[in-house]
Amino acid sequence: MSVWLMLLLPEFPSFRNLTLEDKTFLDSLLGDMQPQISELTFTNLFVWNSSEPVQLSRVGEIVLLQRKRLRDGRTFMLPPLGKQPLINVVKTLRTANFPNYQLAPLYGVTLEQAQLLSSEGIEVEPDPDDWDYVYLTSD
Repeated sequence: MSVWLMLLLPEFPSFRNLTLEDKTFLDSLLGDMQPQISELTFTNLFVWNSSEPVQLSRVGEIVLLQRKRLRDGRTFMLPPLGKQPLINVVKTLRTANFPNYQLAPLYGVTLEQAQLLSSEGIEVEPDPDDWDYVYLTSD
């Protein structure tokens, strides 16, 4: 990951809005991650940005994606992008002292990540209304 691109991101808890110029940078991070949810593609983030604005931040060399659902006003974070294990990033964010910042729920983790978070005492709730779906070719 390019250090100068990282420096363009504000340090958490500050965020900036997603732009088209973020495509190459995020594509490289998402490609390394090989995400299992459709939300974690630049195209999906950018297309839905008008109804669910995406913001970027960083913690060290980890990129954070925060999204706000305009339909219900809920804000949530997508899994962090970078080489640190998810549980380490979550622990860092939970133990950091950021007055006036309420850590948003994490959305879109894999089953394995959810199990690890749960084993560490972090509350995990399924959200079946937002599960990905697959169409049958016969349909």
